[in-house]
Amino acid sequence: MPKIGEIRKGTETGYKSECKRIWLACEKCGKPRWTEYIVRKHQPRNKICALCQSKVAAKKRDFNGENNPRWNNGMRTDRDGYVFLYRPAHPKADSNGYVRRSWLILEEFLGRSILKGAIVHHVNGIKNDDRPENLQELFPSRHQTLSEEHKMKLSKTLQLAGKYRRNGISKPEAMTQAWKIVKTNGLPDRS
Repeated sequence: MPKIGEIRKGTETGYKSECKRIWLACEKCGKPRWTEYIVRKHQPRNKICALCQSKVAAKKRDFNGENNPRWNNGMRTDRDGYVFLYRPAHPKADSNGYVRRSWLILEEFLGRSILKGAIVHHVNGIKNDDRPENLQELFPSRHQTLSEEHKMKLSKTLQLAGKYRRNGISKPEAMTQAWKIVKTNGLPDRS
């Protein structure tokens, strides 16, 4: 049995190559084995055995959920502005386990699942404003044929909200205030 730190040619240790090998104990598990010795650096290529290396690599690869440095408590926003929550067990979860927050809030508010084929409509047009009073369950045909008046009200609301925003009010609050004004006063005359 070789002694720890003993150096031999690879052919003497059962390897085909001539490169030097050192008998070394793994730093993690302590199991002795032959490993390649780098002569010019006077050190072994690997200080831990292959089995321990695979365990270390597996721990580094475990970036799922809370282990991921970009984890945001299971919340993310897509490029369209919709907020998603991590709920892998939900029937409407995507392949990554995320569900739109608006779906979850409306389902909780209604006390049932969203009907098959229905969508969740944001009344004030702000896609991250998921308050229950701002959400409606609609079918796609109804959603596409929202009245022209509603679209004009939304346009006017956005204009008013812009004025509020310039006064330092947050976007959701500005939209809420503007929407209340437009709903109560109606649209201005087109003269």
